[in-house]
Amino acid sequence: MYLPQDKQDISRDYLAPTKGVNYELGLKAQTNDERLMAALAWFTADQQSLGTFAGILDGQWYYSGQDVLSRGVDLELNGQLTAATRISANLVSLQLEDDTGASTYPWIPRETLKLAISHDFTALGIEAGAALRWQNKVAKKDDNTGFYTRQNAYGVLDMFARWDMTEHLKLSLNLKNISEEKYLTSLYEVGYYSAARTASLGLDLQF
Repeated sequence: MYLPQDKQDISRDYLAPTKGVNYELGLKAQTNDERLMAALAWFTADQQSLGTFAGILDGQWYYSGQDVLSRGVDLELNGQLTAATRISANLVSLQLEDDTGASTYPWIPRETLKLAISHDFTALGIEAGAALRWQNKVAKKDDNTGFYTRQNAYGVLDMFARWDMTEHLKLSLNLKNISEEKYLTSLYEVGYYSAARTASLGLDLQF
């Protein structure tokens, strides 16, 4: 692993490229009809001098190189549950440590889940589905003020439906953040509050 960095230190010099090694060991399995596949992977990555936000000087952000060891487990499930029902799921459990063995990068979630499922109502010409994403709680300390910003665990649910009205005309409905979950999009550098519940209706005409 060798990646150039475009971040600058407190002296306005560019950080040296980050170096490291990563390993992954995995298992895959699928059903006899090859419609559904599951994968389990164990991974580890040792990154050296990874550019990390260190502060603000004269209105300019600066960074320092930090060694980070990450390791975890990644579980995936993809494919057809039935001829009309499709699923996609991903669960990740992660650990991040600095060169002393202490936990680092607390603004990165250690557990995340993504789940999407859809069903095709063929006789009606309708496809509908839902997608859920979840993460555990995170936090970040402001080095200038000493205050912590904390984000509790949260989940966001989206739904969609599409109706093939004719061979050339399709009507679609998308619902985002149905439970109107309020959360910060990031705790690193700049973060914004999430968008409120939204709905969009589309009409697609194809010739």
